[in-house]
Amino acid sequence: VNVNAQELSINVVFEKYDLTPTNSKLDFTYTTGNSATISGGYYTASIKSDAEGEIVYPATYDDGSHGELPVAPNGFSTVANAIGYYTGDNFEEAVYTQTNEKITSVVVSEGITELQIGAFAVLTKLENIILPSTLKYIGAGALAFCDSLTQILLPEELEMIDNYQVGSNYVGAFMNCHNLSSITIPKNIKIIKEQTFQNCTNLATLTFAEGSQCTQIAERAFSECAIESVVLPEGMTTLGEDAFAFCYNLVSITLPSTMTTIGTSSLSVCYQLSEIINKSSL
Repeated sequence: VNVNAQELSINVVFEKYDLTPTNSKLDFTYTTGNSATISGGYYTASIKSDAEGEIVYPATYDDGSHGELPVAPNGFSTVANAIGYYTGDNFEEAVYTQTNEKITSVVVSEGITELQIGAFAVLTKLENIILPSTLKYIGAGALAFCDSLTQILLPEELEMIDNYQVGSNYVGAFMNCHNLSSITIPKNIKIIKEQTFQNCTNLATLTFAEGSQCTQIAERAFSECAIESVVLPEGMTTLGEDAFAFCYNLVSITLPSTMTTIGTSSLSVCYQLSEIINKSSL
């Protein structure tokens, strides 16, 4: 059957979305290195200062000398420079000295398995990010201080979300994403590390994927969030100190039968907390 869309007054728009544009490699500085999670050689890819708008990370790169190797987004210099400004009083202020307001969208190509430390940290105008199904590891501060990011879909097969200790604090992977509204923790994440989502002040919905293997929520992992209700999965044993502290909107929390340890002040200053469903023997 032949259909003339114009005769039917239908506006038809065809849009090609190219995940590997030929100029994408020009947005990055590449350095060879070794990784704990990538076997063999690889390149780190760091955003150049003149990159702007949407940037697309290629899965592989060849500098003409080392051959085609995997790529891992890296922003260590952002975190290192921030630490250089850190006086021990206000790490947040130090981090914002590294603000990048040029990047609005990021696509991480299929095949990439790892985001390294600070990969997209302090991209304060970043509104959208697409992560590949191949991603296994998210490094410390990889998306920290991305103020404009409202949502992110974590890949189902993600295995680790890391952090990095600075003095008595930690650089959490998603800390201070002030407009992030919801997050689902993939099933293979076993530990939500210290300060991972701290101060995500609009994070209202926290869910765990079916079959979750998460056993621990560490210190301050969700402190100062807007979570309203949470059901912790069976298999979880440990709720760290201040894990949900200062979650002013938290009304209800369900503790699984497997819970054995609840840290000091894990639910402190949760003024609206009116229901604790405790299935454990604690």
